[in-house]
Amino acid sequence: MKSISILLLITSTYAGFFDFFNQDDEPQQKQHSQPKDEGCQNYICPDESCASDPILCPCPKNQIKCKSANWYLCLQAHQSCSQFQAQMSEEIESDMELEQNEELMDFNIDELKEKIKLNPYDYDSHVQLITGLRSQFDLDASNAAREAMSLAFPLTEKMWKDWIDDTKQIASTPEEKMSVIDLYKRALLDYISIDIYTDYISYLVEEYQECLEDKSNWLNVGLIREICTNALEDCQYHFQKGHIIWDLFIQFEIGLLENKDESSLKISEIQQLFQDRLKVPHQAIDETFNSFSSFESQYDSTHYTGKMKAATPMVAKTRKECDKRESFEIGLNETNHSLQSYLDYISYEKRKSNLKYNRLIRTLYERAILVHYADPYIWRSYLSFINGQLCDPVYLKTTAQRAVRNSYACMMDPVLWTYYILGSESMKSNDDEISDIFGRGFYFVSLNQNPEDISILTTCYMCYKRRLFGKNEWTSGEIESIRNIYKEGINVINSFDVQDTKYTLQETMAEIEAFYICDTTSAYELYDSIDLKSRNAEFYLKYSQLAIKLKDFEKARSIFKESIRRPMKNSESLYRSFQLFEETAGSICTLRIALDLIFVAREKDAKNAALRAEDSKIEDVNANGESEAPSKLKRSREGDEHNRLDKRLKVKADNAKIGDISTYKEIECPNAGVMVYFGNLSGSITQTMLQDAFKKYGRIIDLYLQPNPESGVLEGFMEFQKAESIRRLVLDGPVHIGEVEVVPQRCRPSKMKWNFKDIEMKNTVYVSNLPESANKIKLREHFSAFGKISDIRLQFKNNYAFAYIQFETEESAGQSCALDQTEFEIGRLMGVAISNPSKRTVHESDPKQLFIANLANTLLEPDLENLFSPCGPIDRIRLIRSDAGKLKGIAYIHFQTIEGARKALEMNGQTVDNRVISITIADPNIRKSKSKHSDREVKAKVPTMSMIPRAAVAPKKHQKNILAPVSKSKSQPAKSSNGSATSSISKNQDYFRNLLGGQNK
Repeated sequence: MKSISILLLITSTYAGFFDFFNQDDEPQQKQHSQPKDEGCQNYICPDESCASDPILCPCPKNQIKCKSANWYLCLQAHQSCSQFQAQMSEEIESDMELEQNEELMDFNIDELKEKIKLNPYDYDSHVQLITGLRSQFDLDASNAAREAMSLAFPLTEKMWKDWIDDTKQIASTPEEKMSVIDLYKRALLDYISIDIYTDYISYLVEEYQECLEDKSNWLNVGLIREICTNALEDCQYHFQKGHIIWDLFIQFEIGLLENKDESSLKISEIQQLFQDRLKVPHQAIDETFNSFSSFESQYDSTHYTGKMKAATPMVAKTRKECDKRESFEIGLNETNHSLQSYLDYISYEKRKSNLKYNRLIRTLYERAILVHYADPYIWRSYLSFINGQLCDPVYLKTTAQRAVRNSYACMMDPVLWTYYILGSESMKSNDDEISDIFGRGFYFVSLNQNPEDISILTTCYMCYKRRLFGKNEWTSGEIESIRNIYKEGINVINSFDVQDTKYTLQETMAEIEAFYICDTTSAYELYDSIDLKSRNAEFYLKYSQLAIKLKDFEKARSIFKESIRRPMKNSESLYRSFQLFEETAGSICTLRIALDLIFVAREKDAKNAALRAEDSKIEDVNANGESEAPSKLKRSREGDEHNRLDKRLKVKADNAKIGDISTYKEIECPNAGVMVYFGNLSGSITQTMLQDAFKKYGRIIDLYLQPNPESGVLEGFMEFQKAESIRRLVLDGPVHIGEVEVVPQRCRPSKMKWNFKDIEMKNTVYVSNLPESANKIKLREHFSAFGKISDIRLQFKNNYAFAYIQFETEESAGQSCALDQTEFEIGRLMGVAISNPSKRTVHESDPKQLFIANLANTLLEPDLENLFSPCGPIDRIRLIRSDAGKLKGIAYIHFQTIEGARKALEMNGQTVDNRVISITIADPNIRKSKSKHSDREVKAKVPTMSMIPRAAVAPKKHQKNILAPVSKSKSQPAKSSNGSATSSISKNQDYFRNLLGGQNK
């Protein structure tokens, strides 16, 4: 509050402005606006009377009269004129500085106006201009500045209050007072503020009382009740402050009832208001219940006891709801109303499925926005709730309009503008208004230089235009309009340094081109224009779905085949869609081809996943834990000699830390190199505790605890899949499990060479078809019930595993065969049989299964189907690919009939795509292997696939008759170094011809 001394220095010209701009809660000394005579005009006295003589000030005896210039003041007895004069001198100097600052402010105001003229969205300049103009008591200019700012931004709660207070000071006529009400309504459009509502209702009640006194009747009870009802609807669920609005409302209604106003509510209606309020969780529930009790005792005492008994359980239920929310309210206060605290609170309320909680959630969002109005995330969450739960298009539009006016971050958020467009469209706003919204949004969003943001907003606007144009045939103007919108968005995206990786805009335009403009070619071109690097599983799914919708099945099939050859993440959904497409729209042949392609792709994915997992596990942490060593692939690519030298030095240091081999635990096990030993373990240590402590180093294959045979102390052995895990484990040193220190010790085998051929195999079983996740711990759980296990040898392949389990007795091994074809894990049957390396099952050849070699790498399954289908119906075709997915030039074709296979054999030696192909019957007994011939190692030239035939060599070009006798040299079995025929080429083509012709005996 301005002091009395400042009043003395203000001229009478500015007296009105002072009264207008400086209202305070403290009582001011009363100055008579109309003195009894002129002699009193320069006095400020606390008395109701005023002296006629300017020299005689009517100060009471207990006060001191003090004159300053032409002013007289009445001071308290403990004050003195000298003290007052000294204070006046200081304040006069301060006011001189204030005048200088005002002159400087005039200059700054011109600068601020110029800044706002250049950039209407300069928030700080708006605020500074309004503050400066208000300090100069320029009401008209202040209001104009406020209006200008409100067009670009929502005013803060304080700024609205200042504006309303300034307007209230000069509002004397009903019209001017209605302008105050309009300002209150505008303020509440920006923020649902309890403080503003409180001032609003208090102002209306005061003005209504004045209306009753002067009988102006410009304000009626209906308007006040409407405002109170709206305020209660908006604020009653505010847990901490909702009672403020309720108290104002109910006091107003009870006041009307006490004064017997003709517009007052009935007692029963007020009772219902109390009962409704008592159902709402709020902090002042006890005070509300007491008020209800007082009201009932005063106005309905005859039913008081019954009403209280009926209300008590309802209040108890509400108190429980209050208790549940009390912790969230405390969290808000402790975190200074952080955004995360509000989100946690909102998440809790969203779990309720009652309509009343939607209003409570809305109140929580409004509370959060009052604090975090500049954060786009809270606005996004709020708009999503309005759109999905409240389903109120009016509130969606107004809230989105508020959101995009709050801060630059909100203005540049495409999702907020999208909700603004959706809300406006739902409200059936005209096209010009929505186009203006898109134009403003596009300008701000483009400032982000984010392609995805432009795609989101432009896609929303294009979809709005599509709905506007309808499903009927579009005019050329409509087609040109939507294509121009697309081009504008693409041009802006292309101007950014960052590429669009989600291509949402192209997808939307492709759909419009295909189904509304009916230009299929343009639709495909939009997808094909997307860069290959940006094509992921989602891209191919959407592209293929477009072709399926257009019933262009060949195009869809080609898209699936292209996608399946490209390595990418999340490809499983693509495989399922490809299979479903062929099952519903393809033939049996195309389905078999698709299944084969999918199988090969999944195997490749599994291998790549295993490699990535291995790389992620191989971490070499230095002594300070500062860096990670690269994977094997990365190490192989490093060419810097300095780095390699550092690595060698580090390895030497690590080896010194690991210790000499003499410190290793010697055990009789060939896998000792990937095992660690734990000695002197505490009895409280369990297998699970050890697994949890050491699983970070790599995959654990085996772990078992046992008492030491000599000392009886608990000891343990742990086996890892990779030796690198052992190295890192030992480097890290002892590990603390709870309060127990566990010291790992490396192991080494007792002998360097192991002759597994000499092992008696009758007590060993071979376990096949194990999953990649298998380990010795699980195997021991399955097989230990049949007897004591001596050793387990577990081997891993690309996507499966197998094991040899050696028992101490032959009887135990035989009994364990009962587990054959039982589940190792859910859905996985394992095979169990006595291991006998010398015994090998000979499989009979299938005369309908052919092997084709020397194929061109350009030939795919459909090409082979077209080539061989004239011979007879084909059951399946399988092209063999390398691990990298490249074609190897060999294939298997399975015919449905022997006659079809016989006709296909007649094509042996023909030229297909400039390659002479070789066709034979597939031999299922050939597998990739190594054999020694004359002390020379010869690697098999066939891929690692089953059923590979003997004669995979293409015949000479002049060979025409595939039934011509094969030369003896080619049909003779090869001799091994000891003179015996090797089993790998025991059958020749004559055998297979006789088999087909029924001549084999």
